[in-house]
Amino acid sequence: MTCHARVCDLPAEPGAGLLFLDLGSCAREWNLTARVRAWMKDNPRSRVLLYVPLVDREAEMHAMFDLASLGAAHVMTASDVDRREVWATVLARQAQGPLQDEIRADFAQAVGALARPLPAAPLVLALLTETPSVTDVHATMAKALGHPDPKSEAARRCVWKRLRRAGQMPASRLLVLFRLLWYARLAAAGWVPGAIASFLGFRSPRQLRLTFRRRLELPIRQLHALTYDDLVRWTARACVMGVEMLGRPAEVQAGDAFAGHNK
Repeated sequence: MTCHARVCDLPAEPGAGLLFLDLGSCAREWNLTARVRAWMKDNPRSRVLLYVPLVDREAEMHAMFDLASLGAAHVMTASDVDRREVWATVLARQAQGPLQDEIRADFAQAVGALARPLPAAPLVLALLTETPSVTDVHATMAKALGHPDPKSEAARRCVWKRLRRAGQMPASRLLVLFRLLWYARLAAAGWVPGAIASFLGFRSPRQLRLTFRRRLELPIRQLHALTYDDLVRWTARACVMGVEMLGRPAEVQAGDAFAGHNK
């Protein structure tokens, strides 16, 4: 590629890598977006870093938005390059692929053990897989439906109707359950709370804890006492029950979560 890019090999699955693009050098390449899209297609587990030094501001900003629309780009400024926490987040994203496969397999096994269908299964599984990178939950699920404009109001209504018709919980409720599941898996892997919060898109561990407490209406101490395996089973049961779960009091939901833990 003639755009002054370099691929940094990282500990990841075969074929995966990190593409670092210095937009100060390559923003005006006429086929930049097409070539990056092709590279991403050949390296589906990869991440793309867009370095924006603002040497050629107009061209760099235009290229940045074009490449960001591909959906797998992380933007770095000149000050970001020297910040350790920024690189820590980038490397964490690189580890996302194997974790996605593991969590999805564990969840599918737990659902299978319940011998009941999973309502709106394609949407639920797509959201589970993409949980760490979700910024718009309806857009993420609309992409799974193949909607031509995932960020539109029409796409949001389409997702809402599909979940409601299937008897599944709202998208926002599913997202907080899956964030809790990812939190438990990352904590079990030895990640510190700050790194987990950042990876899941929160400003701080406190914001993450408050989200769990407010949205799930479950005591934080109880949630901390649960293992990843407990939460896999509980989340699977909640998703299989769908809207049935929403009508159950918080203390009953907590009892469901602890049913396997206390055996």
